[in-house]
Amino acid sequence: MSDGAALPWLVAAPGMRLDAVAAASTVALDRADFDGLSLLQPAWPHCVRVLDAQRGFDLPLGLFTVVEARDGRVTRVRATPVEEALAWPDALARADAVHAALAAARWIAAERVAPADLARALERADEALASRWRSAPWVASVSLVRTARAGTDVAAALAYDRDAWLVTVTVADGREGAVP
Repeated sequence: MSDGAALPWLVAAPGMRLDAVAAASTVALDRADFDGLSLLQPAWPHCVRVLDAQRGFDLPLGLFTVVEARDGRVTRVRATPVEEALAWPDALARADAVHAALAAARWIAAERVAPADLARALERADEALASRWRSAPWVASVSLVRTARAGTDVAAALAYDRDAWLVTVTVADGREGAVP
C-alpha cells in the first residue's frame, strides 16, 4: 500500500519481540516500560509494516503509532496512517485503502459499515468503527475519528473550514485479550 522504500518504517506485529521490532524498523523509537508493559512510539513520520508471512500488510506514511507489549512481546499495534487530518471523502478513501490492504493479505471482514451508515453514526459521535477483521488468531479494526468540527474554536485554531478526520488501524492478538 505504501510506495516509500526510502521512507522510515516501523516493523511490528503481534507476538514479535520488542528487540526484533527495533532491529527491523528504520525509524527511531521511543520506549516506556512499567510493570511488565512496554510502549514503543516512532519519533517522526513513518510507514508501518505489519510483519507476518501469512497476514502481513503495509500502511502508508503516518504521524502516530503505538506498539503495546507485555513481557517483551507485542500485543497490539495502533496506527494512524495519515500525515494530517483529512476531509471526509479523503478519510473514506484512506479507510478503503486500508480495507483493500487487509483483504489483499487475506484477512476476513467480520464487520464492515457502509459509508452512509458510518456518516449517520458520526453525526452523533466523534469516532465510529468502519470495519472489524480477523485472521486467526489476530484481529483488526479500522475506525474514523473526528479531530475537529467545522465552525468550532478547535477548527478555527487549526485553520479548518470543514470537519477534520483521522483513520485509525488497530491490530492485536485476540488470544491476549488485546481487542482492537
